[in-house]
Amino acid sequence: MKRGLVLEKHMKTDILVVHPYKHHAFHLAAGCKKSGRETKAAFPLYEKGLGYFLKYIPGKIGKKAAGYVHDELHSKDVISSPYWQIRKLLSFLGDPMKFQLSYDTYVAKKLETHAWQAKTIVLLQDHMPKTARAAKVAGIHLWSDQINYSYEAAERIDAHWKMLGIPRVPRDESDNIEILGLADYITAPSTYARQKIEKLATQSKHFSIIPYGVDSRKFFKSDKKSSDSIVIFARTNSVAKGGNLFLSALSSIGRQFIDTLKKSSLRVIILGELDSEVSRLLTELSFDQRIVFSHGAVPSLEVPKLLRQADLFVMPSLSDSMSLACIEAMQSSLPLIITPFVGIDCFANGKMGIEIEASEESIKNALLLAAESFEQWSDWGANAAQAAKSLSWDAYESAIAKTAKTIDFNRLN
Repeated sequence: MKRGLVLEKHMKTDILVVHPYKHHAFHLAAGCKKSGRETKAAFPLYEKGLGYFLKYIPGKIGKKAAGYVHDELHSKDVISSPYWQIRKLLSFLGDPMKFQLSYDTYVAKKLETHAWQAKTIVLLQDHMPKTARAAKVAGIHLWSDQINYSYEAAERIDAHWKMLGIPRVPRDESDNIEILGLADYITAPSTYARQKIEKLATQSKHFSIIPYGVDSRKFFKSDKKSSDSIVIFARTNSVAKGGNLFLSALSSIGRQFIDTLKKSSLRVIILGELDSEVSRLLTELSFDQRIVFSHGAVPSLEVPKLLRQADLFVMPSLSDSMSLACIEAMQSSLPLIITPFVGIDCFANGKMGIEIEASEESIKNALLLAAESFEQWSDWGANAAQAAKSLSWDAYESAIAKTAKTIDFNRLN
């Protein structure tokens, strides 16, 4: 990867991709670039200039800064100043939302003053509402790439908080509804996501489903030998991810689950920082003494290794437009226990694992059924990996390139 400098003062391009985080934005920008249209990206952190060296900072911060690069995105095509690189680094220790708002204001100002000019701007979900408004005022076409959430999903999550007796301010969907109204083109990663988004995007829109991908060079089947212990990789760190349901279920039937498997212990790896309720339940609930938990934020480069240690993937999410964690688990040949809300269109219930409802009872039943069907786990995992072959980042970028190439943004209404 070559390193270079880009002057931010003035910039003009066909397509501008902007996002304050990482997610799949680098792949989205790479796909737009592959279309042949002139493409620039604005990311607060990228491996260029000072940003190239931040990954060498010892400890957690350096690990988090690693991986902010894409082979198909030359540094000259990415706007990422030292100021915002440092701000992004500090946000790892501070308030991500405050950082997001600041970056949104910064980019919006660039568009308002015409310092940055583009025919089309690509924004993810509702992370940058000021930028979306500024783009429309400047006559720039808006491509909204939707990640997650709808009123229905928000209501489902809020209902679970209410069930727990915890007051919670409902998620404000007004920015995303406004963005969907302003958007000339919308992309989403799954049928589930499209169905929910179409309820918000009431006007006729150019709409495409483009599934996310997974890097088969990083995620692959483990060659680990049979063990007397079982490892569950659980994306259950929050109420929104069904963490409260999973822990309650495991507290209830954990002993039976281990006994049915005829194993000596169960290790549960919970990916991500725990929200307040999941953290409380992990402390207050009683679990079989043979169950050991580990949890916390993990640098993305370390996730493949953890998946290769696992035997089963569990994600009882209340809403994910298309869970990257799920398809990474599939590529790693893991059987899955998931809800239909994770947005995996290719998942086959009973052939790749078990589809569940977002309830404690459903999770308990699925875990016990999985334990009784242990001899099928290998086949379930193999089927999941086979399905995941079509979900590559190359395929995603090609689909994005086709979209960027075939849509005449100058003619959109």
